[in-house]
Amino acid sequence: AFTACLLTDARGLAGPVAAPAWAGMQDASLAIRAQVEYLQVTTGSTMGAASPVLASLVARQCKVVVAAGQAQVAAVAASARRYPSIRFAVVGGKASGANVTQLRGSASEVRSAVNSLVTAAVAAAG
Repeated sequence: AFTACLLTDARGLAGPVAAPAWAGMQDASLAIRAQVEYLQVTTGSTMGAASPVLASLVARQCKVVVAAGQAQVAAVAASARRYPSIRFAVVGGKASGANVTQLRGSASEVRSAVNSLVTAAVAAAG
C-alpha cells in the first residue's frame, strides 16, 4: 500500500496553500488508488511545532510528504536529509535537497504538480 501525506497548518485543508495540494493528492488517489491522508499542525506556527508532526508522518510510512505552509516547509528543510527514501514536496516556501521538490504557481498548477508527483512516485515504487 502506497501512502502520500499532506502536512498543513492549523487551517487544515481549508488553507489556501493546502487546498490545491490536497486536491492534487485526491486526483492521484482516484486515478491510481494510492492512499492519501493529512495532518494539521495545531500546536503553533513554528518549525518546532511542525517537526514532530512531520516525524509522525514518517513513522506512518508515508512515501510522499507534501508540506503546505511556512512552518511545515521549514520542518521539511530541516529534516529531509534524514529521510532519503521519502519524496518531499513543499508549497509556500523554500527547501532543497535531493529528495525535495518545490512546487510553485497558481492553485491549478500546484494541483496538477502534486497529482503528477504522487502518480510518478507510485509508478516508481512499482
